[in-house]
Amino acid sequence: MILAAAQTKPKRGDISANLLNHYYLIELAAQNGANLIAFPELSITGYERKNAEALVFTEDDYRIDHLKELSVRNNMVIIAGAPILIDSKMFIGEFIIAPDDSVSIYTKQFLHEGEDDFFQSSLDHNPMITIEDQNISFAICADIDNPLHPENAKKRNTDIILPVFSFLQMEFRMRTEIYKIMLQNIK
Repeated sequence: MILAAAQTKPKRGDISANLLNHYYLIELAAQNGANLIAFPELSITGYERKNAEALVFTEDDYRIDHLKELSVRNNMVIIAGAPILIDSKMFIGEFIIAPDDSVSIYTKQFLHEGEDDFFQSSLDHNPMITIEDQNISFAICADIDNPLHPENAKKRNTDIILPVFSFLQMEFRMRTEIYKIMLQNIK
């Protein structure tokens, strides 16, 4: 199994430019045999809190149609982040686009301070996918800091937790070490 992590630098609020970057990186991952490509938190819109309502996606948003086509054509799971409106509530979410043309949505479970002024958190939108007999669960940024996240993943027989986030390299290394310790505790 080949999992690709796409670290992008989204242009805040420029959905068209950000999607073009996604398309390029998806094709690059496909050329290298990836089964899955994961983009950072809010990768489609950029990390926008105050403007998120103007940029929000719906569950069946037409703007992900080409991502769906790329998923089918390349037989690859695509994970792309956006603010997503579900039942009149706005979430920091990920579209999990599968090669069978299905789309599921993961929503951030544990918000950073200040995010709750704009977004809701939820444990209700927590899909799992399976690739090569490996159960894969998801996490967005602050989810990895909360011990409930790996505990819940363990209860669901998760083999791999795939976190997506976007922040400075130093903070990345620190959080990666913390998460390795947390993952060791669930095995």
